[in-house]
Amino acid sequence: MNLWPLIQNENMKIYKRIRTWIFIGLLVGVAIAVTFLPSAEKNDEWWKQLNEANSSLTTMLEDPSLSDFDKQKLRNEIVINEYRLNYNLPPDDSTLWGTVRDYTLFISFITLFTVIIASDSVAREYSWGTMKLLLIRPVSRSRILLAKYLSVLMFAVFLLILLFVVSVLAGGFKFGFHEAFSPYLYVANGEVKEGSILLHLLQIYGLKSVHLLMIVTFAFTISTLFKNGTLAVACAIVLMFTGNALVLFFSGYSWVKYLLFTHTNLLPYLEGSAPMEGLTPSFSILMLALYYLLFIALSWIVFSRRDVRS
Repeated sequence: MNLWPLIQNENMKIYKRIRTWIFIGLLVGVAIAVTFLPSAEKNDEWWKQLNEANSSLTTMLEDPSLSDFDKQKLRNEIVINEYRLNYNLPPDDSTLWGTVRDYTLFISFITLFTVIIASDSVAREYSWGTMKLLLIRPVSRSRILLAKYLSVLMFAVFLLILLFVVSVLAGGFKFGFHEAFSPYLYVANGEVKEGSILLHLLQIYGLKSVHLLMIVTFAFTISTLFKNGTLAVACAIVLMFTGNALVLFFSGYSWVKYLLFTHTNLLPYLEGSAPMEGLTPSFSILMLALYYLLFIALSWIVFSRRDVRS
């Protein structure tokens, strides 16, 4: 039996439930509501703000307690502001792309919604007594589990695309679409370079989705191991909100670099730094891959060998 019909069946189970559409409605509704909240509108005198910002940044550079990295970040920001002034380029905060970047905060909501779906995917079949009906089909258990997992990830991708589209429309409504092709500015070798703002935002989405992937896979694994969706949701939510705090609390120990949540935030690498001193992108990717393979292997082994009656 092909995998695609199984995936279609799992997607039908996801989208026929009212809660799924509530999640979608909440994501869109909150994103739209934020657009109409009082905030800094586009300022035609943004050049004055950039001059004032550079004055403040120059003062901050005199602080002897700043690290060399922080000082370099401030210098880069000053150079970029001067470039904007010279070429009449408004700051990102006054464009639709600034809205798209700010709305990436809602990826946490997507993570939470997808965790609930993932936690229920396998556990629900046992609680409803429908697992036997699935397993009597002429298809391996591995394919059934894979179809469930892929359908969960497809739901997450759908929400990510939806968030991106809504944020573009919200930013365009608020600031206009006439600056949709404004560049992304960054500093390389002491010079300001222009890059694709769309590519930069997709990089942010991709790096933030790493945290989503690991949390959702963890919830899916717990649900498969213990056949308990509530336990899976609880464990995943606890890790979501305490993972970074635990890393910070144990930051003085060398073994903290082997914890999962030390590596789930890859955004610092995009800015030229690291989540923690001594870490490298290759090491973080290696640790994430090991944890991911561990979660997948545990799910597959337990689901493949479990007695249907258990």
